[in-house]
Amino acid sequence: MPSWLEGYGLPIVEAMACKKPVIVLADSHIPWEIKSRCIIVENLELPLGNENYLSNLLLHTNTELNYHWAKSHNWDKSVDKYLELYREIIKS
Repeated sequence: MPSWLEGYGLPIVEAMACKKPVIVLADSHIPWEIKSRCIIVENLELPLGNENYLSNLLLHTNTELNYHWAKSHNWDKSVDKYLELYREIIKS
């Protein structure tokens, strides 16, 4: 799913949670915390048009590390953080 702009990058994190490597464009507006875990390219023509180039890029992607990182970003944790934030706001 190519995109040039992602708020948080949830589709990217979901792909990582499925142990899939992710290719993003260098000029895409994606949070660096997520973008830095991806394969960053200047354009899609070279990796998608050259199987050897793409294979080489994929060899240098740590999908297992990204998988564990992505799994730490789940909805239950997000809900807990929002509830905590709302409780703090209500107390104020």
